[in-house]
Amino acid sequence: MRFESAIIIAFKKRKMTFLKNIFRSAKNSNGEVKIIDGTTIKSTGEHWVYNCEFDLNKVEYAYLVINARLESYLFVMTANPSRKNHIATTYKGFQDVYRRLSEKYGFADDLFEKYVDAKAPLKVCIWRKKYKQNYSILKETHSAITEGFEIQSPEKEFIAWDLPLEELRTKNGVQIKPNAFGSKTLDFDYPVRIGSVILENMQAIIHKNREDIPVLHFHTKCYAATNTDQSYWELKNYFIEAVGLQLGRGWDRDDQKNTPFELRGMNLSICYTYDSEYGFEAGYTSLIIENNRDYPAVLVDEMYEQKMAISDYQVLQNGIYIAGNYKKEAQIKRRPPKLTELCGEKPLIWRDDNNQKIGFANGRFAKIYEADKIEKIYIQNTLPARGAGRADLEILLQGEEHRRSIFSAFCRGFDDYAEKIETLTGKQVEFLPEILDC
Repeated sequence: MRFESAIIIAFKKRKMTFLKNIFRSAKNSNGEVKIIDGTTIKSTGEHWVYNCEFDLNKVEYAYLVINARLESYLFVMTANPSRKNHIATTYKGFQDVYRRLSEKYGFADDLFEKYVDAKAPLKVCIWRKKYKQNYSILKETHSAITEGFEIQSPEKEFIAWDLPLEELRTKNGVQIKPNAFGSKTLDFDYPVRIGSVILENMQAIIHKNREDIPVLHFHTKCYAATNTDQSYWELKNYFIEAVGLQLGRGWDRDDQKNTPFELRGMNLSICYTYDSEYGFEAGYTSLIIENNRDYPAVLVDEMYEQKMAISDYQVLQNGIYIAGNYKKEAQIKRRPPKLTELCGEKPLIWRDDNNQKIGFANGRFAKIYEADKIEKIYIQNTLPARGAGRADLEILLQGEEHRRSIFSAFCRGFDDYAEKIETLTGKQVEFLPEILDC
């Protein structure tokens, strides 16, 4: 024990001397970095764009970065939530913070010392968290990859891509919980099989999606045992050779490789990122599945369409569109057939006194609200700058803090209709301060 303690003490002394050598040229005059309450690292200084605060226990990887101005930083990527953190090596307190991190994670201090005073831009990885392999490819062939996936619960249940969220949430092993971003995360208690690929941690983010629509976006990180692009090539070869999926339009660059596949209205894509001027190597292949299929049945509101009455209406010029995505916003319905019989597919606003409704429609879609729930109507003009500019028609509903977007159009596309809309709806129309499309 005494011999082991002596070795540990000697090692710490050598490491302290080593770290002093690393920071012998630090100015320690243009900012400060410190550890708060033993767990939080906070960095502030003249490079304010890089001010950061993060949990030192959540580091995913660390790099020495020297930018084009030959300023050196310790770049730290953290998880949960995912954040990019830059700490200038010249900040007061950097030596203590670096020592704490290096002792905890085992940074490659020799690489840091070798390159910290380099006279050219560079990136050097000094530590990366190692993950175990979390996917596998079965030898047996499984079809139906375009139809759905299979939860690997004891009874193994197949789930169609088209299954509505309200039904999926009832399945064994499906968990939906709030996350740190104000939305919800859908997790599986068991691995999931897609074709012959077993994925251990497939997830979905639920942004208040309507529950009569399927999940629109699944994702996962696929780590090979090597934590390299081996995962990308294995998955790509499987989807091309074993499944024969139709390739989409991807790219094959030195900084990133991406391959999309078509799954009968679904899009499956794999992507691996390498070190580059603007990015850092991921160590995993990102696998994303997006649902691009249409579900027209949810657009039909037969109950209202049957009793709908048009008391008055205002036709608008072409080039005006309903804002939003019907797969995410239940308020969006199809354009009632009575409107098409009245004026074709032109954009318009109508009032329905019999049913106390106010509606907005373009060629295909409509948004319909209880008239007494609308407090005010707003017009927001965004003037051309770097972008082309636009105009938005918005409403504020009773009891809500934020306005809802109804229509979008070209800049000033609603100006000439303001008084007519006010007269038609009986609601005050207010112009918001104009902004630039930067």
